[in-house]
Amino acid sequence: MRGIAIGNLVLFALSIASVGCSTPTPGPAFFVAPPPLGDDSNTGTDAAPFATLDRARSAVRAINRSMSSDINVYLHGGKYELAQTISFDQNDSGTNGFHVIYRNYPGEVPVISGGRRIVDWTRTTNGIFKASAQNLQFRQLYVNGVAAERARSPGSDSYYRLQSWDASSRTLVIEKDKISDWANLNQVEMHVLMSWTVNVFRIASYSISGDYAIIVPMEPERTLMFPNDSFSRYLQQPNEPYYFENAMEFLVSPGQFYLNSNTNEVFYMPRPGEDMTSAEITAPSVETLISVHGTLDNPVRKLRFYGLSFAHSGWIAPNSQGLFSYFNSYQSSGAPVSAIYMNAADSIRFERNNFHHIGGSALGLDTATHDNEVIGNVFSGISSNAINIAVTLNDNRTDTRLKINGNIIRNNFLTKVGTQYEASVGINLGASTGTIIEHNEISYVTYSGISEYSSDLENTLIHYNNIHHVMTLLDDGGGIYTVSNLTGNFISENYVHDIVGSPWRVFSPGVSGIYLDEASTLITVSNNVVENADIGLSLQTVGLGAFDNTMVNYIYDVRGNISRNIFLSDDTFDPSAVKANAGIDSAYQDILSGGPAL
Repeated sequence: MRGIAIGNLVLFALSIASVGCSTPTPGPAFFVAPPPLGDDSNTGTDAAPFATLDRARSAVRAINRSMSSDINVYLHGGKYELAQTISFDQNDSGTNGFHVIYRNYPGEVPVISGGRRIVDWTRTTNGIFKASAQNLQFRQLYVNGVAAERARSPGSDSYYRLQSWDASSRTLVIEKDKISDWANLNQVEMHVLMSWTVNVFRIASYSISGDYAIIVPMEPERTLMFPNDSFSRYLQQPNEPYYFENAMEFLVSPGQFYLNSNTNEVFYMPRPGEDMTSAEITAPSVETLISVHGTLDNPVRKLRFYGLSFAHSGWIAPNSQGLFSYFNSYQSSGAPVSAIYMNAADSIRFERNNFHHIGGSALGLDTATHDNEVIGNVFSGISSNAINIAVTLNDNRTDTRLKINGNIIRNNFLTKVGTQYEASVGINLGASTGTIIEHNEISYVTYSGISEYSSDLENTLIHYNNIHHVMTLLDDGGGIYTVSNLTGNFISENYVHDIVGSPWRVFSPGVSGIYLDEASTLITVSNNVVENADIGLSLQTVGLGAFDNTMVNYIYDVRGNISRNIFLSDDTFDPSAVKANAGIDSAYQDILSGGPAL
């Protein structure tokens, strides 16, 4: 087998890609393999494969205007290191009702990587090694397939507590012993967790006043953090958790790294057993791995991506602009870049792929995306949201061609989401119509499992999902969270469990299995089961309120195993059947059998 080892990625990718593809299928086919076997001067046969997806795409374009069967492009195992985004447009579509399919060669694992190898490490002091950063501005680093931690203070999974915000001086106040005259102070970031949001900003300066330090953010972050509005002041509360990140002084534990952009050097402290002379160390260099982007009048159509692994994408805008989120959208830096981005795309299918080591969001469906399918994929180790629908967050009301409709998210496994940007969700659903989200398993997400937030979101069906161990850091959210007028939306037969508030939360007394927040309207919630949650069902009754919703056969089990029926229950409702049917269907259960280190 032609292949590579990226932690446990190879074995897992084999498990999710091997079903149903034991041999190449008939019809036109091209083959791709990494060098030295692959060469773009080859003919593209299995005996003489191309080396790159770009070359295979060009070969497809030469024959896809008069298709009489599917065209298959088989990728042999190995790593395909991208120098730039691979872009598919309307010229790459399947025609005459047939598909162009980019898929793994049976039994092999192709990895589409946006990373670059960091080599030639030398020992410094205190067990730390350094190497040239190759002029990359990365926020992630991977060693032998395992994510390193960006050096931080306090250490992993710990936080300090903020003293106060001062909107009049546009500063923050902390205890004075939490900050010091660190070298390269302007490279140090402060991350503040604020209920359902997060503020990330660089430090311009600080001063000491008694027992406290007064932090001055850099621009443009300072202006963005302190707009003259009451809502921002409401979010800026004392006692909010925070940490510092990216200073050489924080590099004290194995598995941590620090990037000094001034000297173009990266520093790393190896874990036990890691040999820096042979370790494979990768930093992201490409943000969007694949773009599927047609035009409003001529969308990309009928592409399929099957059995591939997408890894090592990046997102560097927060380095220079900070990061400020609000309902999973972002007020600076734009939305997190998606490793796979779709715009003006119809009938595109992603099936049995693996998204891992993603520096922004994993998969983004933006405007004019229709009837696309995301089925049987694994998303793990995602820095921001796993799946974004309506990336640009605009309500689509002016040009009907911009509408997002008919997309299906089914039988996917999403876990370890929000690993760097805490205001992240598993599936983030904005302005769209007729989206179906069903039979997914969503776990270990820093904020909500599924979030619906747009006032132009209609006829969504969220059912048969297994959602658990979300809300692991932030508060005021839930397994399924809604806000706004959601006409014709159904939330039914989901099993939501083990939703317990983080000890670091500030705002809420607890978190909810299902949370209909302010202005949530015209939603039918029926036949759901919630167990072991701080709150089973939340209906926001202050502010705009949640109203005109229908609740039927709703059961939850709060912590302490006190079972209660909420609203109407009848003899036909079987909670055990809901629990048994929720989550990934039997045909895709193999994707849960193993995977990258989580």
